[in-house]
Amino acid sequence: MNLKRNEGITLVALMITVIILIILAAVTIISINKSDMFQKTINGSESYSREQDREYIRAEIEAIRMQIIEDTLTASDGTENVKVSYVQMPSMIKTKLEAKEDYKVGELQDKTTHTEISVTTNHGLVFTIKVYTTNGNCEIENAK
Repeated sequence: MNLKRNEGITLVALMITVIILIILAAVTIISINKSDMFQKTINGSESYSREQDREYIRAEIEAIRMQIIEDTLTASDGTENVKVSYVQMPSMIKTKLEAKEDYKVGELQDKTTHTEISVTTNHGLVFTIKVYTTNGNCEIENAK
């Protein structure tokens, strides 16, 4: 007797495998949606953009502060007890940030103790920079 033996996958086995894979995919998608993984990814991206912009602004402010100190020391001709004036610092920050296309800079707002500058990034993030002209310190706050 010559019996022919067929080895391989049958159509029924193939269909069962496909159905099991579809069920596993559906369960995975449902569990991802329940864990808010997509929302966490979006929030993480926004947070990264905000901190990247904040760090750029902070670096520019430090560069301006160092430039003011250097200019003051250069102009002092070796005089002792040099007083550094940060009065021009807000306008220098405004000019520096306006030169970069990624930022829209609002008008300077003089307050009692400081000057505020509103900065909007191309990501739609808004920062408020508080410049204390008495000591050159700056604070960068999220307005939104």
